[in-house]
Amino acid sequence: MELTDRIQRLCEKKDTTFAETERKLGFGNGAIRRWDDYVPTVSKVQKVADYFGVSVDYLLKGYDAALFGGLVNIVRNGKPFEAFAEETEIDVNELFDICKGLNLKQPSLATVKKIAAYNPYDFIISPKMLFQAAGYLDEAEYAADVIMSMDRDLVTTKEERELVFRYRSLPQMSKQTVLNLINSLEVINKTQAEQSAEKEVG
Repeated sequence: MELTDRIQRLCEKKDTTFAETERKLGFGNGAIRRWDDYVPTVSKVQKVADYFGVSVDYLLKGYDAALFGGLVNIVRNGKPFEAFAEETEIDVNELFDICKGLNLKQPSLATVKKIAAYNPYDFIISPKMLFQAAGYLDEAEYAADVIMSMDRDLVTTKEERELVFRYRSLPQMSKQTVLNLINSLEVINKTQAEQSAEKEVG
């Protein structure tokens, strides 16, 4: 799928057209269609990405390699690549490239499903986030519907409930959000460790 194909798909999802998008962004008539023949400027691609609420990486590659890699690293939770690859039945080289943001090709849907199925942090990193970051926008909507209809016994603390509310409601994941997720997980782990220490002392 090429850049203009991805933009066409986003237009359809937003119930708009190339012409309307070009008008709203201040581009010349037919400018986006010509991107098949010449490379647009970074600022124009960024404008389109911002307009549709996706990353530039998604427009250019079909998925956000850095974001998806960051999310998979959270899911992996420090587990060695070999062990995680064995548990999820993902090729270890593919997993390494994904986690390092080196995978230039969009990961297969099967790979994303395996990671989503394994995810121990699905109360924070929902399947929708994983599918979105991997560029599977239609599947992300389906995953969101499924996960939101499930009972989540894992969400027990006030902090976890706040995180679920905060991150599940985001329409688009950003790199800053991944950093926030990492920090939030560290806070939860630290709080749990402190509570355990207090119980042992008390």
